[in-house]
Amino acid sequence: MYYPYIMHHTRPPARIITVTGTGHMLKEPDYLKIQMEVITENMMASAAQQENAERMNRVIEALQQIGIPKTNIQTTSFTINPRYEYQDGQQIFRGYTVANSISVKVPNIADAGRVIDEAVQQGVNQINSLQFGIEHENLLYEQALQKALKQAISKARAIAETIQVQLDPKPIKITEDPNYQPGRPQPLFAVSKTASTPIEPGQMAVQASVRVQFQY
Repeated sequence: MYYPYIMHHTRPPARIITVTGTGHMLKEPDYLKIQMEVITENMMASAAQQENAERMNRVIEALQQIGIPKTNIQTTSFTINPRYEYQDGQQIFRGYTVANSISVKVPNIADAGRVIDEAVQQGVNQINSLQFGIEHENLLYEQALQKALKQAISKARAIAETIQVQLDPKPIKITEDPNYQPGRPQPLFAVSKTASTPIEPGQMAVQASVRVQFQY
């Protein structure tokens, strides 16, 4: 039954301001990971494998002698593949290729050039990548996250002042951007030189982003 004398109160729809905030922290990297590889070829797989093992053993031993702990050296891949060439539409067998790849963590970046030079001298013939890193990176990320949230709050206040509305200072929703990416590896090819290979670490940016909603 409908009673016309009873007032029906409808709640006004919520008015929302949505903003994003970003923050970043800059820091010189603390360590460097080098992906290096020994590649050998021979008509016989066993001969290519033996030569590869001898060269890689020399590399690992030399790295330890210049101060790289064995725990910082990790095998990442080992492959034996036949090699073929095509001549006049025919497949010709050219022997086998053996590739042994290791990841070397250099705790002191100042030693990176020396590490590369020593590895190349002992048999490494390909450097696949360099990846700088920061110890306790999560602590820097939390600081960047704080900066991102402060920026979002500042943006919301500026918008509210511009359109002359009263902003509720407490956010109703905060979403962290999951697409956070640490520093990416940069390619470098091995070149044997008399002088030490120059490695410049520069600075790394630890970034954070948030999406924040406020009511007004």
